[in-house]
Amino acid sequence: MQWQIPLTTLHVTVDPLAPQGPEAAARAARYAALQQAMPPNACLLTAHHQRDQAETVLLRGTGVDGLAAMEEKVPFGPDGQWHWRPLLTVAYAELRQYAQHHQLHWVEDPHNRNSRYARSWLRHEVMPQIYTRWPDADVQFSRAARHADDARELLAGQARRLIQAAMRPDQGLSVSRLLQFTGPERRLVLRHWLTL
Repeated sequence: MQWQIPLTTLHVTVDPLAPQGPEAAARAARYAALQQAMPPNACLLTAHHQRDQAETVLLRGTGVDGLAAMEEKVPFGPDGQWHWRPLLTVAYAELRQYAQHHQLHWVEDPHNRNSRYARSWLRHEVMPQIYTRWPDADVQFSRAARHADDARELLAGQARRLIQAAMRPDQGLSVSRLLQFTGPERRLVLRHWLTL
């Protein structure tokens, strides 16, 4: 208790046969427990780093949203909470070196070594092969994620403008106005409208 920082331990139950898979189910359970424990207007800080971002690009990379991987700061609850990942552009090696230099102790999740899980398999089987050929792959994937995030933001703005142009007074979409859009514009409008 050198720093007198209070610690709260939260326990979650995860269904290993959940339809979304055990990793996604565990993540959802963790975030739900953290969200419930947070007071209004609080900010959850997590230590996701550049290598985590690279892995996420490879695991989730379909379309602009998938390629954008993890966002740095996102709303995280109904009462003004936020989730902030301030280390997304910091190299794993730099963080590890810092922790070792300052003799920090950490807990390794045993699941991180189990190649049964997609991220662990990617981390231990695939990524070492990639680093052999492209040592700066984390930097490149991280840069690609930032570019995709910019594109996602621009597309969301365009989608909002197009939805406004196609909206009927009853909040439905006008088919005749949609037919005036290009195919990519129609698909963009429908994807975003369905999430409203």
